[in-house]
Amino acid sequence: PDDPDTPAAQPKIYITSQGEGLILYSDGGPGDIIYLTVAKADGWKLESITATSEGTDVPLYLDPITKDYLMAMPDADVTVHAVFRRAGAEEPAESPSIRVEVEGSEGGYVTMPASAEPNTTVSGTILAKDGWWLYSATAEAGGRDLPFSLDVDEGVWKFAMPDEDGTIKVVFMPDTDEPDEPEPDEPAEIPGADTSEDDEDGTDTGFSDVKADDWFADAVAWAVEADAMKGYEGSDKFGPNDKLSRAMMAQTLWGLAGKPAVSLGDGLPSDVAAADWYASSAAWSFQTGIFSGYGDNMFGPNDFITREQAATVLWRRAGKPASSQNLNIFPDAGMTSSYAVDAMRWAVENGVFTGSEQNGQKLLDPTGICTRAQLATILMRMDEAGTL
Repeated sequence: PDDPDTPAAQPKIYITSQGEGLILYSDGGPGDIIYLTVAKADGWKLESITATSEGTDVPLYLDPITKDYLMAMPDADVTVHAVFRRAGAEEPAESPSIRVEVEGSEGGYVTMPASAEPNTTVSGTILAKDGWWLYSATAEAGGRDLPFSLDVDEGVWKFAMPDEDGTIKVVFMPDTDEPDEPEPDEPAEIPGADTSEDDEDGTDTGFSDVKADDWFADAVAWAVEADAMKGYEGSDKFGPNDKLSRAMMAQTLWGLAGKPAVSLGDGLPSDVAAADWYASSAAWSFQTGIFSGYGDNMFGPNDFITREQAATVLWRRAGKPASSQNLNIFPDAGMTSSYAVDAMRWAVENGVFTGSEQNGQKLLDPTGICTRAQLATILMRMDEAGTL
């Protein structure tokens, strides 16, 4: 599982209709793209199709190629209502068309209506697949750019439809195309680091894989001094670029809490043994609610933790404070899972996350995997800000 809050029961889709015809739909859970296929009876046509969830309209978009309707599945039941009428009625005048061009089409989904009335707001979704990220998304018409931005509250991209045909251009890039330096989410130099000529040697951490002038050297030194993180037992390595596991995250936060005693017989996750080195921290994380697990009382200790998951864990630890931070400054903010939006707002507002510089863009990168150096830097930032 990709997130720590996957519900045990999936929401359902209910189909209602008038006239003669069927609506077929694909499987999927919250956040997935659902395909609605229209099966019309002879002599009938589809007049309208709508979707609602908990009293709110769910946007539907027509795929101009397959003629299927698409929707992003919310975390609640959806009712789809179709109205079929006998064919023969006069067709309405055509509206300006919307063309979608996708580079790296195997990397994600783009759902936009095929056309729209002029001077109306057009909205759609742009979702990247695992292993890909959204590099750019632009809209244009008549040779001029159209304002095209993400509405984080609604989770959709929007633009104002002009009185002429428009084009949406989206580029997805594979993770392997991300730059190696600097590490995601980190600037070339740690904020506040002393780079004066009086300290040309930088910070000596004592680890063979942490150079004195590495961007994360100060953070690693702080983490060790604060007893927040340690190197690998029996070696002189810290593993700064190693991916951070959920067990490592739990162990670090348990250590920051003073390693309180816990009962391993009460609340130990089903996939954690009492003899595991992370048993106490995993049990403490479950019992305090900092981690909520995957369902069926599973912790997933060896799974790598994503940035949005890490933000959610730290946000819970901070007491789930409210934040009105606007995430629209990041072009990929719409990739944030619904459960993590509030946590990401808090993380950005408090400087926990500052964004990842990738190919000239500052990205939120919610599904990127955290490294040990990144966690050390995040915790150091929080300590300096008084939020740790």
